[in-house]
Amino acid sequence: MLVFNGFGLVVNSVVACARVCLLTLLVAGFFEGSIVGQELTGDDAVEISEDAKLLEGLRQRQLFELADKYCNDLFAKKTLGPKRKVGLTVQRLKTLTAMAVFATKEQRPSVWAKIDQLAADFESTFRGSRSLLVKAQAALAKVAQVRLIRQELDAKLVDASAGKKALQLLRSARSQIEGLIRDIEKAIPTAASDASGSDLAAAQLLELKTNMNFQFAVCNLERSRLYDPQDRASRTDALSQASKQIEDVTRSAQPGTDLWWEANLASSKYFRLAGEPQAASKVFERLPRPSVPAHLLTSFLIEKLQVLKDNRDVASVEQLVRELINSPGREARLDFALLEASVWLGEKSTGKAGNWKSFSTAMLKSIKSSHGGYWGRRAEIVLLGALDRGAIESASATEAATDADLTILIQLAENAQAENRFQVAADSFAKAIQLAGKLNSKATVFRLAVLQSQCYEKLKLHGKAAESLLLAATHHRLSNASAVHLRACWNLAQQTGQSNAKSDGESTARFESELERHLTVWPENETADTARFWLADHLRQRRQYQLAFERLLSIRQESPKLAVAIVAASESAVSLLSQMKAKDQSVDLMTDRLLGRLTEKAAENGAVTDLVALLRADIELRFLGQLPESDWLAEMSKVDWSSSTQNASLVDTSQAIAVVGSFNRLAGFQSKVASIDGQAVLKRSSEYLDSVWNRKKEASAARANLVVAERGKQVAQQQNDAGMIAYWQLRMADIQLALGENQAAIETLNLLVKQFPRKADLRIKLAQAVTEVYGKSDPDKAINQWRRLATKLRPQSENWFLAKYQVALLLAESGDRAAAEKLLKFMQANPPGWEQSKLKRDFDRLLRRVDR
Repeated sequence: MLVFNGFGLVVNSVVACARVCLLTLLVAGFFEGSIVGQELTGDDAVEISEDAKLLEGLRQRQLFELADKYCNDLFAKKTLGPKRKVGLTVQRLKTLTAMAVFATKEQRPSVWAKIDQLAADFESTFRGSRSLLVKAQAALAKVAQVRLIRQELDAKLVDASAGKKALQLLRSARSQIEGLIRDIEKAIPTAASDASGSDLAAAQLLELKTNMNFQFAVCNLERSRLYDPQDRASRTDALSQASKQIEDVTRSAQPGTDLWWEANLASSKYFRLAGEPQAASKVFERLPRPSVPAHLLTSFLIEKLQVLKDNRDVASVEQLVRELINSPGREARLDFALLEASVWLGEKSTGKAGNWKSFSTAMLKSIKSSHGGYWGRRAEIVLLGALDRGAIESASATEAATDADLTILIQLAENAQAENRFQVAADSFAKAIQLAGKLNSKATVFRLAVLQSQCYEKLKLHGKAAESLLLAATHHRLSNASAVHLRACWNLAQQTGQSNAKSDGESTARFESELERHLTVWPENETADTARFWLADHLRQRRQYQLAFERLLSIRQESPKLAVAIVAASESAVSLLSQMKAKDQSVDLMTDRLLGRLTEKAAENGAVTDLVALLRADIELRFLGQLPESDWLAEMSKVDWSSSTQNASLVDTSQAIAVVGSFNRLAGFQSKVASIDGQAVLKRSSEYLDSVWNRKKEASAARANLVVAERGKQVAQQQNDAGMIAYWQLRMADIQLALGENQAAIETLNLLVKQFPRKADLRIKLAQAVTEVYGKSDPDKAINQWRRLATKLRPQSENWFLAKYQVALLLAESGDRAAAEKLLKFMQANPPGWEQSKLKRDFDRLLRRVDR
């Protein structure tokens, strides 16, 4: 007897004979229907049976690659008989179908394509009617693909548009089955009464045809479930065709055979889908349960559970679930059916909702651990669907049932999070948070909101993560609330740049306001110190240096970050004073005020006294040109700043101050400078000496600065750093100009211009130096320098206007007012002229001066 398995041929060995079964087993819930045929005996029967047992075991363990390799290795021997070739090909198709079912969505297309190619290749090389079994298996694989999509649609694992693809595939499967039936009909007239190696017997072909007709009924049942519920005409047409086909099979099948059982189960399903659950119940009344074939028992039980539910028979569903839950070795699809039944009971069973929901939670855990992620996700969606239908608000939802709902939601969310399905997890946490809020469980809301935020962070949805954490932090008296709120602020900062400019501005403002709120609610927490740092950094980015300075100095005295805060505050002070200098504002009063605040901080905590003293000296040197006293320098030299963990630049600062403190003793100063190899120390020293020169106009400071610049250039040359070499050469030129050593400055600048011919600022500085030296004694030399510069610049650029202005000014000052006037009027008459130049007033004034 032949029985068709939905995954392939299964051959059961018997001592006297072998039965080849073609049964569409609902393995993993993807196949239905059966095909019954004649008994098959022969030398290959035992080997075919052993192949089937081994491969079925591998498939049950999801070792699909190993099963496929086993088939390929046997084919490689090229000594197989036709029966075994067909059997192994069907087994391989069954294996690939199972592999596709359990594969990821990305992997499936290639596996389905492999199935089609395998069937086509076999048909092109095998001659004989036995190849029809391979074609049948290929058609059932197509039906399996349809059923997989339909189940994922039911579980909302795929977009609704997948239904159209499933209908297309179903049309293809029906076409394959129709073609197969025609091929069977052609083979029957010439078939022998007994099967051979390559051919099936006539009786086997007839029964294969009957089973393929039954597969048409299965296809129509699937088709009815794929149409939109509103498309009643198409659903009714599919069900009507299925009904007639099932009736024909039921009438012709011998009672008690596999096909008879399959047809009756299909008949029950038809009545249910047609909205006649009582008729489906009558089908089961005439089915003798003790006689159900073992391989159909699971399908029988699943269908019976569905019929009882459709008839709203709560007591019978409860009884059957309790009966089945203790049965060992349940298939995944039966466990899934039990979960669906327990969810249904949780909605319908009066007074027992909480117990059944707890049972559902336990079943979810069991399904995940026993049957893997695919079935686990389907189970999760069933539970979420029940909650979405309003089970929480139902009249039978007692307090215990509500707690059970919360437990389910939390487990679903945590499972999804553990499996990196972060969007699903976040959505589930949202529902759990809402329910926990109704239960007034602040601690639970707090914990779930934090977990939800972690999911959003993984998805880089920082705005949503921030909202979750801010929700948690509303319970500000709970432990870790301040840390949670600080994390919310961090997410607000990360949100900037993720959307449009307006949203960025809103998130930036929200970030600042939440940090301010943090300092109000948790001013003495350690997290508040971090908030102060973040707020100060934010203010510094907005160039609000004074506010940043005050925020940093408001850090708690006991904070381990106090020294770091003081260093950052001094940097803010430097930025503020530099900003004022750039605007030509007096900095003396503000410098004194900032230094006073630093001194107050040192008085509050003696541990930072030396640090504040060093930072004060740095600011005084930069902005007041005030040299530290020798006694203070001696004290500071005893402090080992290299061991400081606060800021690496403190070492450079201390060394630069020590160097500059001895600048008026030139011999000792030169010796100290010659020992410095760090560019940072040399640059800081030069900055200090610049300040002393600008404030005190002491030539010795400028000469000392020239020594520093020479050393900087030497170190840069040793390091082969062209950029730093140019930097120090320019510093030398500036110092030489400040000392009145104009010719030396011109020589230095000429070298720089040759090195960097495209640097306009260098050419301008050179022209200014030439003007300073020769403007009165030899104005033509200066005029020619500016003219050459103008030819190198883009016309009507600001630097070009500067060069032209200098030419006109030099002409006027040299006594050639007519030439100056001619040049100015020509420039004014040729648009855009100088109307938009920053030098407009200077041009206008000069023109009035020469045009008298």
